Amino acid sequence: MTFLGSWGRERVPSFPVGRPLPVEASMVPLPMLQRFWVVEDLLQETRIPEESRRRMLRVGARAVVNVPLQAGGQTLGVLLIERMTPGPFSPVDIRLYETLADQAAVALERTRLLEDSRRRAEQEATLRTFGDQIARALGMAGVLHNAAEGVRQAIRASSVYIELGPHQTGGD
Repeated sequence: MTFLGSWGRERVPSFPVGRPLPVEASMVPLPMLQRFWVVEDLLQETRIPEESRRRMLRVGARAVVNVPLQAGGQTLGVLLIERMTPGPFSPVDIRLYETLADQAAVALERTRLLEDSRRRAEQEATLRTFGDQIARALGMAGVLHNAAEGVRQAIRASSVYIELGPHQTGGD
């Protein structure tokens, strides 16, 4: 998971923003992050694991709403709203959080699809360049050289070594 930010009146992010963290670093266990829930008072809540309650209380939270960011049947992230005073969240606030989460999930999914398309286009361009280099080569030595160079560039290796068995060089 990657913690993207924390927004509040006087709070500082509890996690390093933008740096991937293990799921275990989350304040809440993964199965709980994947479903919607509301806690009106963390001091009275018994459904949340004790360690999770302590972590949230340590950062000043007393009331919490967890809204998963879901798109395409997958949970992409979570919107965790913490309030420093206990009490119920209004239906209007809950609907606002759900709407924001839906919009964020759509934006995340579009970004992921765009990144996938960009990555595929780069891979196809690399393969096309690689194929063109091999096609231009004259003789077995040229083909092998171009193949090794193409593989080296594609996997960003410092060197590539190709070994052929005896009598496989075609006389070059």
